[in-house]
Amino acid sequence: GEVNVKIKKAYCPPKIVEGNPCLEYIKYIVFPWFGHFEVVRKEENGGNKTYNIMEELILDYESGVLHPADLKPALSKALNLILQVSLAYIIFFSSMYTGFNGLLYFLEILSESGIQNYL
Repeated sequence: GEVNVKIKKAYCPPKIVEGNPCLEYIKYIVFPWFGHFEVVRKEENGGNKTYNIMEELILDYESGVLHPADLKPALSKALNLILQVSLAYIIFFSSMYTGFNGLLYFLEILSESGIQNYL
């Protein structure tokens, strides 16, 4: 929802790295959390790519191999996964006294988000 709208409107000029907040989010939030950044795109746009180091992502972005139209949806997806897991932890720990139901809800959120692959 809201993350997608904010990232879609975010300043992210093609081939410009300096002062690009989307790249800063990836560098300081996404990479530390996941250890990589995954871009899903059509074959005619270069196909899917997983970046394991920020320097490689920056080189592709500066050269135009990675376009904002591909970077932004991938960033939104990563941030939404982080928020889903954070919310799940908050719900779980705040509802620990509800017993087994709190644990089941926590596990359901993790399962739906697909984030368990990254934990």
